[in-house]
Amino acid sequence: MKVQMTRDTLVLDSQPWSVSIIMVAAILCVAGTGLMLIGGGVILPGTLLLGLGCPVLFLFLLTLARRNQLVLDRRANELRHRRRTLLGYGERVLPLDRLERAIVQDLPDTEGRSCRLAYVLRPGAEQGPWLFTWAFSSGPPVRRAADLINDWLRGGVAPSAARVDSVGPSG
Repeated sequence: MKVQMTRDTLVLDSQPWSVSIIMVAAILCVAGTGLMLIGGGVILPGTLLLGLGCPVLFLFLLTLARRNQLVLDRRANELRHRRRTLLGYGERVLPLDRLERAIVQDLPDTEGRSCRLAYVLRPGAEQGPWLFTWAFSSGPPVRRAADLINDWLRGGVAPSAARVDSVGPSG
């Protein structure tokens, strides 16, 4: 997760490069295996791999490869949540003063090792929590991101503490 921060703006950017690369590699492996089977005279299993395996993996790629960006802007009083997939783009814009806090949702039975970031809105027309990402990931960077958002909302974070990847806070 990449973070850009000033006193007035906080941007969290999640790009699932590893998921995308793994899915493309799986599609290529299944396609290669199918072609080898067909080339070796094993027509039906090879055709099934190409005709069913590759499209199913491609559908997973379309749904799982999702870029999320959360922009909190004090000057414009905006919370802007952008989502981009291979199929399209979506954006939710809300008043920043509706944002109450960020939370971490743990995947059951993982003892906090797998979690995802969500944000909670103050009571109103849209209740939450709203997910920043649908996918679960390793805990420490997600927890640091939630802490960073909450500290930023309180006005207590210096821009030098803005890195939340697995290496830890740095400038």
